[in-house]
Amino acid sequence: MPTQAASTGPGPDDPPSTSDSRQQVTPQPSRGRAATVAFPRHNAPLATDRGEQYTAGKLVLEEGCLRVEIPAGGDSPRMSRLIVWPSSFTLDEESGVVRVIDGTGHVAAQVGDYIRTSRAATTYQQVRDQEFTAEGTGHCPQPSTWVGDEVTVFDPKSEVTELRLSDPDVLLLRRKTAMLAERTSMTAAGAGELVLDGPCLRLKSEHSMNTIIWPAGFTPHVVDGVVEVRNGAGKTIAKVGDEIASGGGYYQGGHGECSGEVFRVYEIEVLPDVDVYFPRQDEFLDARPKPIRFTGEVVVNERCLEVENAIRIGGGSPFPGTMLPIWPSDFELSPEGGAVRIVDSTGRTVAQAGDRVQFSAFGVPYGWALRHGGVEEITLFCEGSYWAVADDFKTVETP
Repeated sequence: MPTQAASTGPGPDDPPSTSDSRQQVTPQPSRGRAATVAFPRHNAPLATDRGEQYTAGKLVLEEGCLRVEIPAGGDSPRMSRLIVWPSSFTLDEESGVVRVIDGTGHVAAQVGDYIRTSRAATTYQQVRDQEFTAEGTGHCPQPSTWVGDEVTVFDPKSEVTELRLSDPDVLLLRRKTAMLAERTSMTAAGAGELVLDGPCLRLKSEHSMNTIIWPAGFTPHVVDGVVEVRNGAGKTIAKVGDEIASGGGYYQGGHGECSGEVFRVYEIEVLPDVDVYFPRQDEFLDARPKPIRFTGEVVVNERCLEVENAIRIGGGSPFPGTMLPIWPSDFELSPEGGAVRIVDSTGRTVAQAGDRVQFSAFGVPYGWALRHGGVEEITLFCEGSYWAVADDFKTVETP
C-alpha cells in the first residue's frame, strides 16, 4: 500500500476515516525506471466522473506489462487487462518497487495494490486518431482498459460501506468495490432533488423518496455548511439541494436508520440550469453506415427536445420509442418569438416544437453520445435513444 500522509486532525471538510480514502503522497524523486516496463498512455477525454464506471482488481506486472488482475468468480475465469493510463501519469521505480504517479505528482498506486480505476469504452477510431504513446507495449497482449484520473487503492477485506459525519449527522451508504472489468448495466433511471432526510441522503421526486446507495469510494463532506458527495478522486459529484439525474436500480428494503426503498446509483449527474436540453455533435462521422431517413414530430417533454411518432421513410415501419436528437454543431436554439425554434448557421428556422419534420440520422450508444454530444447536455433525465442527425433536418408540415 502507498505510504499514508501525515494527518493534522479531522476538520469539517475532511473525509471520514476509511480504508480507501485518497491519500496525498509526495513520491521520492524518480531514480528512473526499468526500460522493460511498458507504460502505455492516452490523451482521450474520458467522461468518468459521473458515477460508477470502474475496473477493479490487483495491479500486477506480468512480463513487463502493467495489468489489472480480475480474480475468478462464479462462471467467470481469472482475467487481466492491460491498463492504458492518462497522459499526465508517469511511472516511477525505486528499490525495485514499481509505482504509478498521477498528474499532481502523487503516488496513485504501486504493483501489488488493489486498485479501482475510472474507465470508459474506447473505439478503434479514437485509438487511430489520437496521439498514443505506446512505450514498448508491442509485446503486451490485449484486451486493454483505458482509465481516467480516478485511481484509488482499496482493501477488499475491510472496505467501509457506511460512512458517517457527526456534524451534521449524515450517513452515506455505498457498495463495496466489485472486482470487475466492466460495470453493471443500468436497469432504471431516476431524477429529483438530493436531500438530507434526517441522517439519510435521499433522492426526492414528485412521487417517491429513495435512499441512495452510492458507488464504491464515494465519501460525504461538509463545505460551508452544505453536505456534498465526492468520488474517489476527490471531485464533487453532487451536493444537497442539487437537482440530479441518475441511472441505477430500485430495490426494496432499507438500511437501518434509512428505511424504505433504496436506489443504487451507477451513474449520477447534476442537471444543468437550462430551459431545454440541446446536445450538439462535435462531428458527424461520415465513416458511419448510411444514415436512415425518418419523419417525425418535434416535441418538448419537460426540458427534453425529442422526436416522437417517427416513421422510417421507405420502409414505413414506425420507430418504437422516443428519439433524442444530437444536433449538428452549427445548429442553435432561438429564444425569439416565445416558441422553441431550431435554427441553422444562417439563422434560418429549420423546425420548431410541434412541426412534422424529415431528417437523416443514425443511432449512437450512450457512451458515444457523451463523448461527442457535450457531456452537460447528454442527460439521464431524458428517456429515449440518442440519434445523431444530419443538417438536412427540415420541416415538412406545420400545425
